[in-house]
Amino acid sequence: MARRSDKSGKTGSGQLPAEVFTFPQSSSANDDGLEHDAPPANLSPAERRLYDELLTLARRLDKQGVPGAYGLVANVADQVTALKHRGQSAIAALARGVDALKKADETHTSKRLETMRKVMSDHEPALFTAAICLLIAIGCLIAGFADSRNYFPFSIFALAVTAVFVLPTLWDLKTKR
Repeated sequence: MARRSDKSGKTGSGQLPAEVFTFPQSSSANDDGLEHDAPPANLSPAERRLYDELLTLARRLDKQGVPGAYGLVANVADQVTALKHRGQSAIAALARGVDALKKADETHTSKRLETMRKVMSDHEPALFTAAICLLIAIGCLIAGFADSRNYFPFSIFALAVTAVFVLPTLWDLKTKR
């Protein structure tokens, strides 16, 4: 590996190492500029579609915080590069990459749902109390409109009690990813 002479990321001779391969991103659905319009080199239309799907899934998983999404894309890009240098089709490698990202998405979703179920079952008494308080608040609000304005303070109080019982559940749902 070449030594770096400065913090620019270039080697001592001012060139990037030969093993660095730039795999351009394809974005056929986005017409932002020339950089996004350039398809990956030597890819057939079917391979480009799979490549676009692979990148779309990786971006979505990265936004959701799934670890390793772009690492898998890098591995697939290395496989595609090797296959293309040998003159072979890269559809199988791209399809396996897309399948692996879909499996990671399913695993992440199932873990999130399991965490949500556990939090909801842990907070079941508080949620039941919050539901009762919410019904009381709605009843007081309706009674306030129908009969007199004396019921509105009770409605506001019941809504505040509902919030007190729901907020710990919402906090646990947000923090226990």
